[in-house]
Amino acid sequence: MTRTAARRAVTLVEVLIAIFLMGIGLMAILSLFPLGAAQMAQAIKDQRCAEAATNADALARITWKIACDDDAGGGPSKFAGSDNKPLSHQRFMQAMDDPSFNSADPNFGIGSPDWTLGQPVPDFDANTPRVNDPNFGTAVTAMPVIPPTGTGPSFPVLVDPIGWVSNAAVSVNGQPGRQHKWWLPTVPVNTAGGARVWRIPRRTLYVPDTSVPASVTAPWLPLGIRGTATVSGNPTPEALAMAGPARIFKQFSLMDDLNFSLNGTPKTTASAVERQGRYSWAYMYRRRNNSHRTTADISVIVYSGRSIDVASPEQAYQGTGTYQSKSLALSYSGTKPALRRGQWLLDATLSDAAGNLEPQGYFYRVVNVDDGTPGILGLELQTPLLGGPGGANQRVIVVMNNVVEVFTRNGVTPVTPPQPY
Repeated sequence: MTRTAARRAVTLVEVLIAIFLMGIGLMAILSLFPLGAAQMAQAIKDQRCAEAATNADALARITWKIACDDDAGGGPSKFAGSDNKPLSHQRFMQAMDDPSFNSADPNFGIGSPDWTLGQPVPDFDANTPRVNDPNFGTAVTAMPVIPPTGTGPSFPVLVDPIGWVSNAAVSVNGQPGRQHKWWLPTVPVNTAGGARVWRIPRRTLYVPDTSVPASVTAPWLPLGIRGTATVSGNPTPEALAMAGPARIFKQFSLMDDLNFSLNGTPKTTASAVERQGRYSWAYMYRRRNNSHRTTADISVIVYSGRSIDVASPEQAYQGTGTYQSKSLALSYSGTKPALRRGQWLLDATLSDAAGNLEPQGYFYRVVNVDDGTPGILGLELQTPLLGGPGGANQRVIVVMNNVVEVFTRNGVTPVTPPQPY
């Protein structure tokens, strides 16, 4: 009889070891899926932000060129008209010299709130020019005016139609719809020249009322405001086309960011295409040298998930930072600011340590947050502070929520071709 050799069986211990090793391998493989999904989401966001910045940059340059062409003059006299006759249809052009500027000319649209510090002004008149407003010098102190021959920077102005509309219902200091609609928030800054409560102006774009007959000089209205012409008491199609958030999102969000019906066609409401507005933007205009009247630095601020119905949270805090340093200390009381890595801050400081006018208006990305000290957040910035006094000083820091990217192009003129960021 032939006998075969005994074959040794696999023990339970060996099986368990094999399962353990295979589990480690599977866990390593499975961990790649969420990492890949996160990387894909980041890549999609970067791509969409770049597309938004490219579109926004082109529109910002066109806006700047049209605004510059409004005044055929040149040199120090450009945009240096009286309060009764501004030389550009765009209010942000005047705000770069004088944030308290207000026009009484009906051809240049409705008047803007004529106040700066946020205190209640009971007899406020939105249609009174600044120089004729009796409130100035009494209830409210106007911000300084930068002369067109000044060699320092202009005021930075946030051109933000979405924020201009969404903040209309925000009530602050008893002034509903005025403070945050027309101005970014601020906090008092103690200087050698006294307390400064200056703030960066927020403005919208103005467009001609295309609903009026061609033979009539069309007034310029804020973007998204309905035109004035009617047919039998009802708005004309042209007037309706100007109204509502659709017109704003058409110029301040991606054109392909649409809502679709079940049949695959773009969804419309009142003959206007509905837009998701997932990625939208605003502009910050600032002259580095105010005497160079047609040269500006333009920052494109890209938002994600911003709504025109709900105001984006914007909160100002006192900050301490040193010029050319990447460190910034943010002071707070009460609820700690919900700051995290990757979030953007705006240095909204408008004065130096002596109390003289020294506008900043620069954006910084946070790369690290240290909350070990109660009442103070220690922040590390991606880039060093660009302006301000050489020593440590108080700054106004605005936390910009929903901002995902900021792109800045320097030295934009009405005639120069675009350069890389």
